[in-house]
Amino acid sequence: MHVVSLDVTDEDSVFQCMAKVKEFCQNKGLWAIINNAGIASFGDIEFTSMEKYRQVLEVNLLGSIQLTKLCLPYVRKAKGRVINMSGASGLLSAPGQSAFCISCFAVEAFSDALRIEMQPFGVKVITIRPGNYLGATGILNKSACGKVKTEFDQLKNSTDQEVLNAYGTKHLDTQLEQLSDLSKSTASSLVNVVTAMENAVTNLSSGSQYLVDGGSQLFDVSNILIKLRPFVPASWHDSLVSKNFRQGTTVQAVQ
Repeated sequence: MHVVSLDVTDEDSVFQCMAKVKEFCQNKGLWAIINNAGIASFGDIEFTSMEKYRQVLEVNLLGSIQLTKLCLPYVRKAKGRVINMSGASGLLSAPGQSAFCISCFAVEAFSDALRIEMQPFGVKVITIRPGNYLGATGILNKSACGKVKTEFDQLKNSTDQEVLNAYGTKHLDTQLEQLSDLSKSTASSLVNVVTAMENAVTNLSSGSQYLVDGGSQLFDVSNILIKLRPFVPASWHDSLVSKNFRQGTTVQAVQ
């Protein structure tokens, strides 16, 4: 095992990492790359700055694209595979999570295009979509929830007063409570996600898409909503998504 520090948003870090890849893989090639770097930003669209959107896309999407492009010559040589971690958020866009969901949807599009482009080279492109696991990761675990609270406190100071008045004084507090509840409802372990990753790397007959159920309840509600989507009207589906992600949220009426 060779452990290399890597910041996917820093070109110097990326090229230092690729120097190691070249050192170890230039003869036999690279069997697999797993694009797993990811961050999130929470808050409604009117509360989320363009800087936050760019930051999330830089890590979750552009970082994956750059590393993949640099590794593809070695992966093609090995007839290996590219594994992209997307998430249920790449198939279901939740209110208050637009930056994260947009990045995941984009990873899905990247994966779909790359999968077809790599077929002539015998390279597999696999997408793994973990369901309700955010609370088991650094995105929304107990420590991360404290950081989210700090970010929401900053939103109260940085958001235009008209927007704050329109959504109501309790809107951000309610959202923070919902995120705390989401964190508590997620799976306590990532073992099923890691198992899917291992299978994607080692199984020569692996599928191209994995949807991994999570959550602490009997069913992963988000994944059920994904499976329901093709069969119900959009308005019904929107109501189900709103009920799941927006319980207790109200918007102040225009006076």
